[in-house]
Order: sequence, then C-alpha cells, then structure tokens
Amino acid sequence: MGIKKFFKYGLGGVISYLLKTLITLLLIEVLIFNPSTAYKISLLLVLIFNFCYNLLVTFKVKYEFIIIIKYLTTYAVFMLLDYLLFGILTILMHYVIVIIINTGSLFIIKYFVYDKLVFKKKEEK
Repeated sequence: MGIKKFFKYGLGGVISYLLKTLITLLLIEVLIFNPSTAYKISLLLVLIFNFCYNLLVTFKVKYEFIIIIKYLTTYAVFMLLDYLLFGILTILMHYVIVIIINTGSLFIIKYFVYDKLVFKKKEEK
C-alpha cells in the first residue's frame, strides 16, 4: 500500500464528506428543497465526485467504461454490506459505535478493493 496514495484516498473522503454536508445544507436552507430530496441529490453528486477524484487523483488511471461499471457495482455492494452490518451490530452495541466501526473498516476495505480491482492499472493485470 502506497502511503501517499492512501493519504490521497483519505483526503478525498474528507472532501466528499464536506461536499455532502455543504450541498445538503445549501439545498435545504437556501434553495428550500425537501431534506430527503436534498440529501439524495448530494449523495448522487458526491458519488460522481468520488469516482472522478479516485480515477484522476488517487489511482491516476485512464477512464474506461468498465471502470465505472466496477465502481458502481462495488459501491452498491458496500452500501448493502454497510446496511446489513449496521442492522446486525446494533443488536450488540450502540448505533454510534457501529457507525464508527462500519465507517472505519469499510473505508479501509474499499481502498484495497478500489486499488486492486476497480482502478487497477492495465500493467498490473
């Protein structure tokens, strides 16, 4: 694992969190969107940002259509896994602890899946 690449990945996570928060806030408070609709829009915009950021900054690979298919597939799997783990683990512990565990562990697992599968450079195949 390249520490510099992992740092870029982490920075992208921080930026996407801030974007999601600010976009949601802007849509609700300034443009008077319904909170649910605002959050869905912000999630979609952050999904697009994360893909572009990881493609161009973190993993620095050339765009191919298959990459977006892999990205969306793994994104859906990680969302489902997050949801399932949340449901199971909240039986055993407080939901805030579960959110911290899920966010931290899935963040690291996603990095390796993205690095070795989704954004894998051709010469590494």
